[in-house]
Amino acid sequence: MKVKVAEAAAPLIEVFHSIGEEPLDHVSYFYVHGCLERIVFVFGSTSLVVLADEDDDTVVLSTASTATTDTSLETNMTHLPLWTPFTGKPFGWGYIVINQQGYCDGLLLSFGDMRSKILVQVLASSLQVSMISEAPSYLTNAADEQSK
Repeated sequence: MKVKVAEAAAPLIEVFHSIGEEPLDHVSYFYVHGCLERIVFVFGSTSLVVLADEDDDTVVLSTASTATTDTSLETNMTHLPLWTPFTGKPFGWGYIVINQQGYCDGLLLSFGDMRSKILVQVLASSLQVSMISEAPSYLTNAADEQSK
């Protein structure tokens, strides 16, 4: 089972490998009819492009040369409080999210280390972006104590 999942996910996962540990330069959003259709993450000479596929509400990932990526119709969102903590930080890890129906409808992204910091998911044919916060240590320590 593990091998089949890895083989099926390989094209998506390979996109993350092409970014390496480049720092995040900026993030741009592209809206169509009020829906966030595309996000472009610029990491030096490589851009990670995340699209919402409206046909099946899945995430489509690709990379492109930053020099040839047209972001003229997109809005630079790097200044938002969501993105400022990660600007200039190296790409850490990328995770794909597969729902119970077998569709890849989300991503987890980390910057600076391997802990996921951002969730990108497709909801109603629009990308939604959320910051992931860690539970305070007193909560996790209490759970550890209760399990003993």
